[in-house]
Amino acid sequence: MQLKKNRSGLKRALLASGCALLGTTAEKAAAAPGDWNFDAGLLYYTEVDGITAKEPELLARRDFGGDAYLKLNLVVDSLTGATPTGGMPSSKSQTVTGPSGGSSSSQGAGVTPVQGGFHDTRKAATATWDQPFAELWHWEASGNYSIEHDFKSLGASTLFARDFDRRNTTVSAGVAYEHDDVFPIGGIPEPLSQVPQSSPVTADRGKTVKSVLLGLTQVMDHDWVAKLNFSYGDSDGYLNDPYKVVSIINTHLGGKSGLIIPLGPPLGEPISQIYENRPGTRHEKGLFLDNRVALSGDVLSVAYRYAWDDWGIRSNIVELRYRWAFANDYYLQPHLRWYRQSAADFYHRGLLDSDTIPEFVSADYRLAAFTGRTVGLELGARLSGGRTVSLRIEHYSQGGGSDPHVEVGEQTGYDLFPGLSANIVQVDFTF
Repeated sequence: MQLKKNRSGLKRALLASGCALLGTTAEKAAAAPGDWNFDAGLLYYTEVDGITAKEPELLARRDFGGDAYLKLNLVVDSLTGATPTGGMPSSKSQTVTGPSGGSSSSQGAGVTPVQGGFHDTRKAATATWDQPFAELWHWEASGNYSIEHDFKSLGASTLFARDFDRRNTTVSAGVAYEHDDVFPIGGIPEPLSQVPQSSPVTADRGKTVKSVLLGLTQVMDHDWVAKLNFSYGDSDGYLNDPYKVVSIINTHLGGKSGLIIPLGPPLGEPISQIYENRPGTRHEKGLFLDNRVALSGDVLSVAYRYAWDDWGIRSNIVELRYRWAFANDYYLQPHLRWYRQSAADFYHRGLLDSDTIPEFVSADYRLAAFTGRTVGLELGARLSGGRTVSLRIEHYSQGGGSDPHVEVGEQTGYDLFPGLSANIVQVDFTF
């Protein structure tokens, strides 16, 4: 179900920023025209008291000669576990019910509510044609499709590149288009309406994402290559998470927890919930700088990315990798990644019952201000016959601040932004 995206969006961002992605090793293997290369991998991602993901992936690559290639990528992504609903802790036990009255679970006092017990499988396929044309031009075209229980996506992209200065400089430009359909369990709720809602507004909604990429790659000297990219993305349509809620908490003096005769909800107690609502458009921009330097057989990679959007989110990413080659056919690659973002303008951990409900509001932690850190290590080896194998192990930790606006009464004693801790293991094999 789409519910899993509360955490899977983070998971996929982590995987994309990890060490060698599936496919990179396959391109290093020598192949004669007409030959196929295969890169198979298995990724395991698990959070403490959260989501667990298992993701087998297969990349097939055929050489058609003349530097023309066809690449086929297949992924199966299975997720299980629990994810925060956006609700706030209570002084009493809470029962969290699944979408459309599905499975429910009882959660103790002072605990951040989570929706658990779900299982979903995403199946995705991508086909890419890659070839040179004219003397200094290169062209790549790609199509992709993915589907899961309550979400499907269809997209296409193309990229052109041209070499200059004896192929020491490459300028590239690409465009992409994606259309997504969202059909959540129980239908799509009315934004800002009370939870639960008796009937959905509609069964499904859609959104489109249009992207542009401009790039410059420069050979600085014999041992140093630099890359600079600018990206722009325009999302339009249904951008809400239909399973996310926002708590309304009591600001009136009432009873205290444990009284035999209650005098009303305690100060700071959640008294109701509403469904979130986000703007129907989002414009995102990003700058990415990557430097790779050869150091006596080793490779140092230093990358930085800055991104901003019209939702008020600003993010910075710094990544360091050092690929240390030893014993001729082996390498060891430590990996460090640091990420920080500011909160969206409409992010609120919760609302007071004295607040005017804003037009846009979300308690989704992905839109909050937080900092994430990744520490990892990859070990790889070149085998006979052009085959390679690698093992990557990483640990991710995340923490964020609270929201003083809702730190009243009962809420002052709770952790309103629990930390996230996850472990990642990935095995790749090229043959």
